[in-house]
Amino acid sequence: MSSTQKPDNSQAGQYRRPAYANWPTIKLTQPPAGRYSPQTDEWFFMFCTQSVKGRVHGQDPHCRSFSIRKVMPHEVRNVANFKRHTNLGPDGKARYPLPAEGQPSNVPRILGGSSPAVEDADEDDEDDFHSPLKVKTPETKFWDEGYYLWTSNSHIAGINAVLRMKYDLGQLHRGELKLEKQRARWLEYKQFLERNSITDTGRLDQLPEGANKFLTLRPPSQPMPDTSKHALLIPIPPVTTPFWDRIDKLLAPSKRMLTILSDSVSSGEQQKFAQRAWEKALSAEPFLLAKRTCDRVIDMWKDMDEDDN
Repeated sequence: MSSTQKPDNSQAGQYRRPAYANWPTIKLTQPPAGRYSPQTDEWFFMFCTQSVKGRVHGQDPHCRSFSIRKVMPHEVRNVANFKRHTNLGPDGKARYPLPAEGQPSNVPRILGGSSPAVEDADEDDEDDFHSPLKVKTPETKFWDEGYYLWTSNSHIAGINAVLRMKYDLGQLHRGELKLEKQRARWLEYKQFLERNSITDTGRLDQLPEGANKFLTLRPPSQPMPDTSKHALLIPIPPVTTPFWDRIDKLLAPSKRMLTILSDSVSSGEQQKFAQRAWEKALSAEPFLLAKRTCDRVIDMWKDMDEDDN
């Protein structure tokens, strides 16, 4: 006798499967968009070489890194059901500063970079030699939606770029600020050692007497080296300075002269001037002027001869 029980027909009716549930069907799914999108937004390539001589002498490999990053709209704009950016610019976009390698002071001028210009702060100062100087620093550039190209020839910068691929723009900015504080802390610690002529940081008997924040705390850890001078970050396509801007400044006077000449020709002033010149040339006035000039030259020669005698 079997111990199995038959299902209750009254309860089975509550779980009735939909029609054609057992038939093969085609399902259409749409991947999520926005912050949960599986779309790739960064591609990183790194190529390194090493030589026999470099391996013998323990030299670093020669590396070249490339990265293409696509900044999505939700990373710089307020999007519903995502998050709201706090620091917004006049255009409504979040103001996350670019890293140091993307700022105008570290970008070549042909790619949209600029160098700080020094000029007199007070142009009316009587003593120009002692006049104060004012330094114009280039404006800060921020992330914007679109593609960016990052490249470097440092293997340390390449490794750091790989480690930063998991962070968003806000986390990248906070990481940059934290790294700047670590570098400032390390520089202050090195200056403290130099002021007190301490060469061996492990010997506490060399430390001078007196309270100091470096005597009771552990020495700060050495931060990662600054690789911004060996890297470059530019938008795609790059913001290039128009080539003809400098040429236009040089040719501005010539352009102005040609414009005046063209206006005078189109208005008929040149034609009137040529007609009056032709009429004067056919009259006796040019011959009288030439005759008067020759007579004055001859008189001058006669006066010179009389003075010599």
